[in-house]
Amino acid sequence: MRKKTIGYARRLHLSFLLILLIPILVSFILYLYAVHQANEQSDRLHESLLSKVQADMDARLLSVRSVGSRLYIDSDVRALASVSGEMESSHAMAQVRLYQELNSLVLSSENLDGLFIYFPLTNKVISTNGNMDLSMFYSLYYENSALTEDAFHTLLSSDHRYDMHMLPAKGGSIQPLMLLSLPPDSSSTLAPSIAMLFSPEMLRLQLGLEEFANTETRLLLHLEDGSLYSPTGSLIRGSQFEASHQGNVTTQFDGVPVRALERPSEQTNMQYLMLTPVSRIHEDVRKLQMVIILGLLLSIIGGLLLSRHLTARNSNPIAKLLATISSGNREASPDSGVDELVWASGEVERLYQHSLNNEQLLRDSRLLAHQYSFLQLLTKGSIERSELCDIELSGPCFGVVILKIMDAGDISPSELGLRTSILRKLFEENIKDRYTAEALEWGNAVIALISLPNVEITHLTAIREASENVQTLVESTLHFTCTVSIGPIAESMDEIPAAYRSAQELEEYLDLLDTSTISILDVENLSPQYDFSLEDEEKLQNAVSIGDEETAIALMQDIFDRNRRARIGMDLYMCLVYTMAGVLLKGANHSGIRNAAQQLNFPAALMNTKPGAEMESVFTGFVQAICQEIARAKSDTDGEAVFCQRLEAFIHEHFTDPDLNISQVAQHFDLTPAYLSTRYKRQTGRSLLDFINTLRLNYAEDLLKTGMTVTETAERSGFRDSGSLIRAFKKKKGITPGQVRQQGDEEPSA
Repeated sequence: MRKKTIGYARRLHLSFLLILLIPILVSFILYLYAVHQANEQSDRLHESLLSKVQADMDARLLSVRSVGSRLYIDSDVRALASVSGEMESSHAMAQVRLYQELNSLVLSSENLDGLFIYFPLTNKVISTNGNMDLSMFYSLYYENSALTEDAFHTLLSSDHRYDMHMLPAKGGSIQPLMLLSLPPDSSSTLAPSIAMLFSPEMLRLQLGLEEFANTETRLLLHLEDGSLYSPTGSLIRGSQFEASHQGNVTTQFDGVPVRALERPSEQTNMQYLMLTPVSRIHEDVRKLQMVIILGLLLSIIGGLLLSRHLTARNSNPIAKLLATISSGNREASPDSGVDELVWASGEVERLYQHSLNNEQLLRDSRLLAHQYSFLQLLTKGSIERSELCDIELSGPCFGVVILKIMDAGDISPSELGLRTSILRKLFEENIKDRYTAEALEWGNAVIALISLPNVEITHLTAIREASENVQTLVESTLHFTCTVSIGPIAESMDEIPAAYRSAQELEEYLDLLDTSTISILDVENLSPQYDFSLEDEEKLQNAVSIGDEETAIALMQDIFDRNRRARIGMDLYMCLVYTMAGVLLKGANHSGIRNAAQQLNFPAALMNTKPGAEMESVFTGFVQAICQEIARAKSDTDGEAVFCQRLEAFIHEHFTDPDLNISQVAQHFDLTPAYLSTRYKRQTGRSLLDFINTLRLNYAEDLLKTGMTVTETAERSGFRDSGSLIRAFKKKKGITPGQVRQQGDEEPSA
């Protein structure tokens, strides 16, 4: 009997100890929640700062790209690019002009330290430091063990499209530069390369934000080859660091756990990387951790004492537990007349419902895992088969399609989610008869990966037909529109990210080419030059300079329409835009409007406007504003000219009156003498008193030449006496009236 009593007491004691798991579990959840909140707060701050850095840096990169675009179409660059072998004396002037142009571009840009162009057919380098062979250029500025001459030559001979590189320069410094290749000559595969050398000081100021001054947060540039570039000018090569720019992740950097966030640059092939040590984020959490541990110890000690006390009193823990549970259930309770079995059955039902909710959470987790795997394919390419999470891609080649709902900002989030779901299902239904496809709903877009048997162009045509069928269906039946961007075919999983980036870049051509469906095939044969003749330039400048708004807008629209039909590339389109902007400002300058660029915020407006219809609309606004300002100024000038004509006519009529002066003239026109004189001088450039005296002196000279005496001439020409005439005549003409009279008497005898 005593053994049974002891066994019961032990079980009773154990039941109380199990109840202690509740505060332990709650404390652990609180700790995890505090860690999560600390991470989220840090992530929001870093995302905001990184967005600021990305916007500022991309704006500077865009201005540098405009320099490269200008050199891309430079006639001297094109002429020297076609020279093979040794450059002759006939090319000397082109080299000099190009050298001067490079120095002018560097001086006008705060973002550049230098420029050079490598011509592989002649093995020549023309730079802001002079013209020389590649070997000499390498030995002067880049000779070191980290970069061999062969590697330097290979880099410059490769194809580039505004690629960012960090070259180890002579002296141990790192030289950031952006490379742009010209199209190769038809007889050669080698193409000239334009190198734009960034100012390391500019990068240091842009990446070393004041917000990071007292923190351990680091901002780096993540290059395409995996290297990391820091604001101090150091370069970390061969880094094993991996992070996804889709969100904040926790990873390892230099053996230290860090919170990492990446954002891709919209202007070049690098990414902005922000790293914050996890230990720095969790400093405040550690204090909370100590409080929680202390609370747990007190709870455990107090629970042990309470369980010992309750066991000694032979309490029934099951009854107490039921009472505790029922106290939170207002609908039913074992003490309210309801059978305990019925009440327990209800509790079981509630637990079953909770289990169903957990199953829904599990399904949601699987969906998130599927989305994560899909995004990994789009950003990293090949991943392990175990990480595909039910994604069916048979390969070996893959197509990338982006379907984006237009005007997504005007509809509610629930309606947007419904539309993207419908768009995904319609696309999968239209493509499944020919190909296997996997699609992802992402914001207002549907991204699809399509398995293809090979790289034949006919597959892109079939994908386009299916996409256009989906567009027609949603427009006619569901009454919303979407755009389609079809990227190039990836020949393996490793090439999927490049194909995805190309599809994203194609979206910029939708407005430019005025279409809702764009394929990589549509931009492969774009025109190599834009259509803007000297005649067009003269007509547009003349129309603007005279304030002819209607003619200027018509000319501008015709130029844009011609180039859109000619299907020029994005770089050439932006070159055309900047050229036309210069013509507008030149016309405004000729008409007397000196600060039109500052008044209209010209540079910022062009930099922040999408090419295509939006850009042309901004241009129309510029033309209207400039022409209206010129017309207003011209109207003011015409009114002043008419007033001055009336004023001079009155003086011509009354200048022989000795009493005529500025005060009398001002009284006639109901103006003050000072305002009348200022107004006349502003319009004509001479004083009103000088005009009156000149009329009198010229008239007096004509009278003297007829033989009239000085005294009579003074009376008839508006002077009060002969002395006033003599003094004014001597001062203005340099001779006396008597000398003029003698000359008049001598002329007939001659």
